[in-house]
Amino acid sequence: LWAVRPNPSLVLPGFSQPAELTLALFAPVAQELRFELGGEEIAARQLQPGLNTISLQLPPGDDGFPRHLEIVSDQSVDPSTIHLASRAIGSTGSESPANLVLRSAGKDTGDFGHIFVNGVDVSPNQRGYNLAAIDPSTGALIDAAIFDTHAPYLEGESAHLAAWVAAQPEGTIIAGVVRDAAALNLSDEAWQALQSLGVHNDIRGQFRRAHAFVGVKDAPPGSAAGFVSDQWPVTLVIGDGLTEDSPAFALIEMAWSLGQNP
Repeated sequence: LWAVRPNPSLVLPGFSQPAELTLALFAPVAQELRFELGGEEIAARQLQPGLNTISLQLPPGDDGFPRHLEIVSDQSVDPSTIHLASRAIGSTGSESPANLVLRSAGKDTGDFGHIFVNGVDVSPNQRGYNLAAIDPSTGALIDAAIFDTHAPYLEGESAHLAAWVAAQPEGTIIAGVVRDAAALNLSDEAWQALQSLGVHNDIRGQFRRAHAFVGVKDAPPGSAAGFVSDQWPVTLVIGDGLTEDSPAFALIEMAWSLGQNP
C-alpha cells in the first residue's frame, strides 16, 4: 500500500496495554518519517532507500477507542519512477510504462469510472465507456474520450467508439472503464472494436455491469486484462496502485503485539 497523501494514517484498535507496532516500509528515496498519535509526536525515524523495518512503542489509550497514527514524510517522489509491482498487461505480451489503476461501478454500486495514470485521474468519468489511449513507450496520455453507448436517444456513439479505436496506432495501450451503464446501445461494431484490443468481457445484455480493462491495439483475442461485476465495483491495477501523484513510501508488512514495555 503506497502512502500517496501528505498525512496518511493507520487506524489502531483500542487497547489498554502498552503495544509494539512493527512496520516494514519501502522507501524509494531517503526520507524522515514523523509519527503522531492523537496529535502528539511519539517518534521519528530515518528511512534509507529500499526496505526498512521499524518498531514503535505505543502507549495505551485511556478510553478504549481506536486512534489514528499519522505518518508524516518530508519527501515525495515522481510516481513514474516507482516500479515495484509487475506492469504486464494481461497476456498481451506488452508492459505498461506507467502505473495504472482503473475503477468502475454501475449506478447502483457507486456510479464512477476512474482511470489513474501514474496517480492522475484522466478519465472523463461520465456515463458509458470512458477510454484513455496511452503511449506504449513513454506512458504519456495521448487522448481520453467518453462514449455513452447506453443512451438509446444518442445516435452514433457506438460508431464513434469504433472509429476512435480504429484511429489509434498499433501497440497503443487502451484503458477503459464503464461508469453507470454502457451496454444498452452497444453495437456489434463497437464490440468488435473492443475485441481488437484483446477485450474478452462482453457486457451486452447486462444492465449497469461494471467493467474495467487494459488492452493493447491489435493484441491477440482475449489477451487484455479485465474485470466485470454486476454486484460490486471493480478495480484493476497494472503496476503499483497509485491514486495520487505524490507517493512517499509503501507499507509492505505490519505486525502487532501487546504487553511490551514502552
